[in-house]
Amino acid sequence: MSARLLVDWGEIPVLTFSNPGKANSVTPELVTDMARAFRQAENDAAVRALILTGEDRFFCAGADIEGMQEIFDQRGIDAAVDYMVDVWMPSVQRAALAIRNCSKVTIAAVNGPATAGGLDFALACDYTISVPEAKVGESYVNLGLLPVAAGVDHLLQRLKPGVARRLLLGGRVVTAEELDIFDETAERAGLLDRAREVADEMTGAPQATRAQYAKAFALAADGRFERQLAHALHANAMALRDPDVRERFAAVLRSRRG
Repeated sequence: MSARLLVDWGEIPVLTFSNPGKANSVTPELVTDMARAFRQAENDAAVRALILTGEDRFFCAGADIEGMQEIFDQRGIDAAVDYMVDVWMPSVQRAALAIRNCSKVTIAAVNGPATAGGLDFALACDYTISVPEAKVGESYVNLGLLPVAAGVDHLLQRLKPGVARRLLLGGRVVTAEELDIFDETAERAGLLDRAREVADEMTGAPQATRAQYAKAFALAADGRFERQLAHALHANAMALRDPDVRERFAAVLRSRRG
């Protein structure tokens, strides 16, 4: 079954990453659906908040690396890099922006591993709740790339600078409990219920007031998010043409298949 986004609509829609067998990794089609769902919720007066989660015991492993490698194999380096820079990475960034710019309350219910873009999507939300054992990390560096969806900004804002730099440059994956990057933890059985409780708490004010708060939060960020996106796209466009980077893709795939 291919990657898809499951959406359970209502006053508090639940958006679920679904890519069975691939740790809920994402494709351009999935994140395009995700951005569309957030925009739809933005324009629906009945929607108070959104919950983002993953199917089964994974949240999201970021981009489908195997799918990326197939594009390189099928199209050759120049066409593949063009596709990555013109289609794949911008689609991820548009999804992250859709979360970040949504005036409705957004809550990530991190039910399992959240790495690379998966972690970035979670941290773009207004509030994050994780199971304690969830594995997290900004593993882009293992592929020779920068975080596509403002992971540098997320980590530097939430962690001590040295801790953030070590994670970004080392590519380590650790437990959410060890990293303490999320706003709270909850046991798996009650994770979505807790997310709905927080959503109820954060949506007591009139929607017009909440929308103004969303604008205030964006102003407080002072454009950092957008600058991070632009820098990552430029840097990764150059990195993807480097033979060492392409070898890292192949090595990661070999390690997964082994």
